[in-house]
Amino acid sequence: MDVNVTLVTEFYLVAFGDLRDFKVPCFSIFLIVYVGELLSNVLVIVLVATSQNLHFPVYFFLSQLSLSELLFTPNILPTILWLILYPCLGASPNCTCSGLQKHLVLACWLSSFLFTFLVCVLLFNLEFCHYNVIDHFYCDIDPIMRLSCSDTSFLKLIVSLLSAPVVLFPFIFIMVTYVSIILTILRISSTCRRQKAFSTCSSHLMVVCLYYGTLTTLYIVPPGEHSGSANKGLAVLYTSVTPLFNPIVYTLRNQDIKKAIRAFILL
Repeated sequence: MDVNVTLVTEFYLVAFGDLRDFKVPCFSIFLIVYVGELLSNVLVIVLVATSQNLHFPVYFFLSQLSLSELLFTPNILPTILWLILYPCLGASPNCTCSGLQKHLVLACWLSSFLFTFLVCVLLFNLEFCHYNVIDHFYCDIDPIMRLSCSDTSFLKLIVSLLSAPVVLFPFIFIMVTYVSIILTILRISSTCRRQKAFSTCSSHLMVVCLYYGTLTTLYIVPPGEHSGSANKGLAVLYTSVTPLFNPIVYTLRNQDIKKAIRAFILL
């Protein structure tokens, strides 16, 4: 017996349909965040490239962080701004998708590309037979799998397995590093210097926990264990909030960066 099945080839993003009465304040907030992220990350990249005092590995890696945020932010926030004004947006399936220093940077970019490429290949093999409305502000993995009429159990397993080393290993390494830093801070005799060091570390840890906590919940916890609204809220945190905090916490509060800004302004 033949069964007629209509395959879906086009999707619609409808993330903020329930915020019609708050368009202006929501649009204003996200616009300020977007402009702030662009300006702060561009400033960090320019300062590290032009200031001789910042030509050290730590600032080189911070400039790479700013570069990644600068490439990532325009993919998400303009879509959020558009969806706030126009709650339904059409999207094709394509939307889903020193020497040591150079090697480390290349490894980070390459691993990210390979992970994304593999997930996209698996997503393109899914079939969509019924609904074509994505309750999200970009084509993330979990919202798309929810719409598929194919068996997504293998893809869910792959996403969790690939996300674990990408997310957990860096997080564990960072936390071990900060434990060592805190133990060193506790040995500082000056109360004033110890409080200042704790203040700096606490702000860094806040951003780290916010970023990796949301990624763990979204991609390592089995998809479907949390609601669509929770997904959107968590996605806003790591796509909009942490990219704004990163340049502020890691660079713009740094004394060397402040000196470079003053020198740059006086040019």
